[in-house]
Amino acid sequence: MSNEDIRYVTDSTRPNAGRIYDYWLGGDYNFPVDREVANKIEKEMPFVKSLARIIRWFLGNSIDRAIKMGFTQFLDFASGLPTVDHIHRRIPEGMKKEIKIVYSDIDPITVRIGNEIIGNNPLVKFVECDCRKPEVILKSDIANNFLNKNQKIAIGLSGVLYYLTDEQISYITKTLYEWAFDKSIIYFCDFDIETLKNDPSIQAVFDYYESINQPLYAHSKKNVIKLVEPWRVKEPGLQILEDWLNLPLDIAQQWGKFTGGSTYYGGFIEK
Repeated sequence: MSNEDIRYVTDSTRPNAGRIYDYWLGGDYNFPVDREVANKIEKEMPFVKSLARIIRWFLGNSIDRAIKMGFTQFLDFASGLPTVDHIHRRIPEGMKKEIKIVYSDIDPITVRIGNEIIGNNPLVKFVECDCRKPEVILKSDIANNFLNKNQKIAIGLSGVLYYLTDEQISYITKTLYEWAFDKSIIYFCDFDIETLKNDPSIQAVFDYYESINQPLYAHSKKNVIKLVEPWRVKEPGLQILEDWLNLPLDIAQQWGKFTGGSTYYGGFIEK
């Protein structure tokens, strides 16, 4: 990383995507400039803060379930900053010496800040990787010397599928399938375009993301299940996030009011 990149890590005059997301999650690893940009985005898309938070709830809940299923290794793609309720913060105190976590992100600044947040924790790594090229990690020392290739692993693609084409989803999941040990899982969430066909506001969202050079791609849940083969959907199946999280009715209704609620679903697929 260049000196300019290092200065950017603590530059309070330029917004950073990871810090903006941290602000939406209610974290404190952000600057006024990040909050200003975040608030402007919210004016265009009022649902974005609620969406960020429920995706993080899904992540935390998925990690809790994976731990109960005996998983001690986690490989997370498009991680963002490891702040509010991220994986290493969900690990029970008595298990912390058993767990290995690899975070990754496409943004080198986010990776640099993330490593500062993690500090000297020997069981957590944060590396730069575009999730569209998972082989960058899978062929690295991280995969060969830090993770145990002969042990099942929980892999994260949480809140990222709608930035990927069908071809990219298929390539990523097949590459991970060939690498992962038996009984490994992928946890992911996405929105089901089939539930949004008659929503007149959806095109405005797609247009906005196109205008900031971050296009969204619409997938139906039915098609995603085919794209991720030979991974198999694991019980209890791919559920709308309100059901996956077992949200109280009042919170579920509030969530649905802001984001269309039942358009978003998540769950596990298993090798």
